[in-house]
Amino acid sequence: MLLPIVLVGTAAAVAWKKHKRKPMTVEQKTIFTQALKDSATLGADKLKTMAQAYRSQGFIAEAKELEKRAALLNAPPEIQEARKAAFKKAMNSVDAAAVKKVAAAFQAVGHYEAASKLRNYAKGLVTHYQKPASKPQEPTNATNKTEGNVA
Repeated sequence: MLLPIVLVGTAAAVAWKKHKRKPMTVEQKTIFTQALKDSATLGADKLKTMAQAYRSQGFIAEAKELEKRAALLNAPPEIQEARKAAFKKAMNSVDAAAVKKVAAAFQAVGHYEAASKLRNYAKGLVTHYQKPASKPQEPTNATNKTEGNVA
């Protein structure tokens, strides 16, 4: 009766340890960051291979990011051209809310550089097209005028 409980407990402990994720090393973080920066040079196949390696080590979020970048590189030319046109249109817009939506769309597909540029542009639009704050009115205090004339 006690043996099945011990076996189940041991199996659960082994499964928990197997799925427990270790933190990324500095080297793993550096390789991941550099892969995102150099994705065009590395190519989609290399990014997919790296994604599989990161996934096997339990780094699921990083693997998904590498897969997104590989998908960007493998996108058909029509989609790449449509993205370029959307980026240019957003960069010529004066509607900060619309630019932020386009930035969010680029972020969702893993195109972080474009998303960052669009967000910065949208911040500039908000600053540039913001209505200037009205000047604060000077307080009118009648008692201040009479205090100096005390006899």
